[in-house]
Amino acid sequence: MTDGDPVKRAKALLQDEARKTEAKKSVASRSPMVFWDRAFGTGSILWNSYLRPIWSIFGWPVRKYWNLCVRLFRKFSNKDGAYSKSRGAASIFGLSLFTLLFGFQLLFNAIPLAARFTYDAISINAFTRTDVLIFSQPNGVEGRPAELVVYACERYPCEAQFDSVEFRIRDSVYLDVMSYARHLQPHYPGELAGAFVSEENGCKVRYYGRRIKLLGLYPQITHAVCQPINGSNSEQVLDAVADVRLR
Repeated sequence: MTDGDPVKRAKALLQDEARKTEAKKSVASRSPMVFWDRAFGTGSILWNSYLRPIWSIFGWPVRKYWNLCVRLFRKFSNKDGAYSKSRGAASIFGLSLFTLLFGFQLLFNAIPLAARFTYDAISINAFTRTDVLIFSQPNGVEGRPAELVVYACERYPCEAQFDSVEFRIRDSVYLDVMSYARHLQPHYPGELAGAFVSEENGCKVRYYGRRIKLLGLYPQITHAVCQPINGSNSEQVLDAVADVRLR
């Protein structure tokens, strides 16, 4: 009776057609033409949505550098007005080597230096604060020879993580420029650390930035005036350094 039921036969036919259609789609999806069509469509979206805006910023210097390389190649690969294969090979090798070295310095030195200079310039001028705190002696940061760490708290005795803040002292190109302009000498983090003369110090400091653990950010000290303290004279020392004027 099942085979004679027209409704069930229609459902079976529809299911069979659906399976055939899915099978055809599965075979078609594995064909090279479908793969390249999807890859091209994805690449178009990637270029138009993400890469083109970036290229609009960096494309101009890249084109200028390419044109410069072409002119240099034409200049050095010709001898007496005729192209020389040996000179052309030497020109390509020299330009390629220079481009690799220049690109390495640009990516790993020049751009990070410019970013750090810009960050310091904005932060120091817009977000500098002054505070009077109790500080320990600075210590070196492992793996960062030009950076020092020093801990501070608001009152004596310090209550570990509930009352302490981690500060950093590091070199800064922006501070070097400003120090040259004012004092005709660079900014020395080691000499700044010399203000913290004892195991416990009452200090008036100028700093910028905040402690953001997830981002690895620390407040950075730029100026400090300190006096040694002990448990009995902490309040007097803090009051005394609070009246000191930072340069």
